[in-house]
Amino acid sequence: MGNDDRQRGKKLVGAGRRWIEAALKKSKGDDELADDIERHYGADAAAAYRAAAPSRDYIVDPANAAAVRALLAVQTQFGENGFDYAAVRAGWRLAGIEITPDLFRRFQRIESGAMQALAEYREEVRRRN
Repeated sequence: MGNDDRQRGKKLVGAGRRWIEAALKKSKGDDELADDIERHYGADAAAAYRAAAPSRDYIVDPANAAAVRALLAVQTQFGENGFDYAAVRAGWRLAGIEITPDLFRRFQRIESGAMQALAEYREEVRRRN
C-alpha cells in the first residue's frame, strides 16, 4: 500500500468518525452535551469540549467521493454492531450503486472510523456513569 493509499485510508476513517460524531451530536445537541460535561467535569472541561467540537463542514477527497455516496445511500442501515450488509447490499442495488471491491474496501474504512468513534462515545458515557 503506497503513501497515497494510506492517506486516503486515513481520510476515509476520518470521514466515518465525523459521520458518527455528527449523528451523536444531532441526537443530543452540542449545547446539551457541553452542559452535561460542565455539570460533571467543570467549566474548563466544557470549554475544552466546545473548542474541540468538530465543525459541521467536511471536505471529501474526490478519490473518496464514491465511497461517501455509497455510505449516504445506506446510512440508515447502521446499527450498534456496524452495518447490516444484507440490507446495505439491497440499498445499493435500489440506489443503482455498483460496488466494486475497491469501493467496498473504502466503504469499510468509513465504517471502521464510525465504529471507533462510537466505541469512544460509549466509553465516555460509561466513564460518566
